Amino acid sequence: MQISNDIVPAIIIGSGLTGLTISDILINQYKLKNITIIDKNPRVGGNSIKASSGISAAGTQQQLNLQIENDSNDIFFEDIMKSSGKSKNINQVLIEKLSSDSKSAVDYLHKRHGLKLDKISKLGGHSVRRTHKSSNGIPPGFEMVSTIEKNILNQLDDDSTEVSFKMNTKLINFFINKKTFLKEVTLMDIPTGKTFKLKTPNLVLATGGFSANKNLIGKILDSEVSKKQTEDNNIIPKKLILAKLETLPTSNGDFATGDLIELLLGKPELSCQFKDLSEVQIHPTGFIDPTEPNALNKILAGEQLRGNGGILINPSTGGRFVNELDTRDRVTKGIFDQNLENDTVYLVLSEESGLYNMDTLGFYMKKGLVNKTTAEDLFANDEHKIAKFVSEIKSYSILKDDRFGRDFKINNFKDTFNEKSCIYIGKVTPILHYTMGGLAINEHGLVLNDKNKVIDSGLYAAGEQTGGIHGKNRLGGCSLLESVVFGLEVGKNIGESFAK
Repeated sequence: MQISNDIVPAIIIGSGLTGLTISDILINQYKLKNITIIDKNPRVGGNSIKASSGISAAGTQQQLNLQIENDSNDIFFEDIMKSSGKSKNINQVLIEKLSSDSKSAVDYLHKRHGLKLDKISKLGGHSVRRTHKSSNGIPPGFEMVSTIEKNILNQLDDDSTEVSFKMNTKLINFFINKKTFLKEVTLMDIPTGKTFKLKTPNLVLATGGFSANKNLIGKILDSEVSKKQTEDNNIIPKKLILAKLETLPTSNGDFATGDLIELLLGKPELSCQFKDLSEVQIHPTGFIDPTEPNALNKILAGEQLRGNGGILINPSTGGRFVNELDTRDRVTKGIFDQNLENDTVYLVLSEESGLYNMDTLGFYMKKGLVNKTTAEDLFANDEHKIAKFVSEIKSYSILKDDRFGRDFKINNFKDTFNEKSCIYIGKVTPILHYTMGGLAINEHGLVLNDKNKVIDSGLYAAGEQTGGIHGKNRLGGCSLLESVVFGLEVGKNIGESFAK
């Protein structure tokens, strides 16, 4: 494809892992120049930079290196399907791509960008250990974003014509010219309020979700529950989410407002198809900061803490109440069912588990979110709770048949555990974390209309603002995976259009 000097080959809205992956492919594999990345934030990364558990993938060399040989694309596919609640809106073709391309996504990060991804955890809802992060102590989302950004910038010529990062810049509108098939994009420089326009044959929408926009979530949920014939068979009923919405904290940055979704809902001429907009994920464990217990923005207690040995304890009884490695919606429902003040429970790790997780636990301890203590101090010498807690710990560690169905346990508590044994503990509560719904796309990342047809051969979407993959509940480690898998796919498709 040949284009004139006043048109850029691709405009990517969003500088998270999805947008950076696409940019990297276009610049370094297809040698395209003038790729333009737009983001309303002053910094690159979006919510991708906050991801703490890792990227899930099946059949990787890293798994084989750790003798994890019981995984496959088919098993991964079934885990995603089961977690999704088999929603009527899921697109199995997208799930097949996500699972079958997962190894390639890890290979891309490892071979192209040098990420080790050598520490592997089993997260809730996964059949095997498959969620990868590097053992260097760097949070995986931050490592991926910062490394790819650095490698993009290192490849630039002195005149920096390969890519233009336009930060503090907001998408205002776009128009598809049906004669030229160019996307005419209106943007605003936020500091000055000045608008300007760019044209491109390829517009990529990679703006993320809207878990920080309670007004939008509330409107969508209210509309859904008000439908008289709508059957709510979710693990966490939508009415319950609505009832708790005002006080629910979020793990998202305040930029996750769904501007794109609101823009497209107001463009009926495109007839965009949306899937599962009302499916909102409430992650079971967000840390409660003792200095700001009522803060509505919280740091995520990464799921790998439970996967690598952590358990959840009801502070009023000293006992467990759920399979900590069930799917996120079921664990969250288990917490809600305890009817505790502010839905607060304890995340407890053994001394061995604390040491194993210290690459991330150390950060939480510096923040004052996790403390090293003992049972007698934790329960303020309440003999009944201490006895219950110690008994619970021993049965959890010793009994093979877990009474809540947890079938994977590592870094257990010692047989000699007692009220004076060291434990790591953090107070956690459920938090708004992810929006499963958004734009319908095909397996190439092209946006679909309400008749399931491609709207335009150069209009793409990838990442959290798309729907049809996660259904009613997203599996841990699949957001970073989705960003890389569909980022690679969109990058390849755009690149090959110029190679023809």
